[in-house]
Amino acid sequence: MWQSAALGHEDPPAAVQVPLTGRKTLRLMVERAGPGSLPTLASWADAVLSCR
Repeated sequence: MWQSAALGHEDPPAAVQVPLTGRKTLRLMVERAGPGSLPTLASWADAVLSCR
């Protein structure tokens, strides 16, 4: 549905607007941001979902 570019520690949060009409689940996923041995991390601790 939606994919962001890789964000760094100093980057602001990415705003996302996607239609969820008729959906029963929402999956938040993180994929490897690049080569190397360091892990790719994600934080959705302050995520806000609103239904209008």
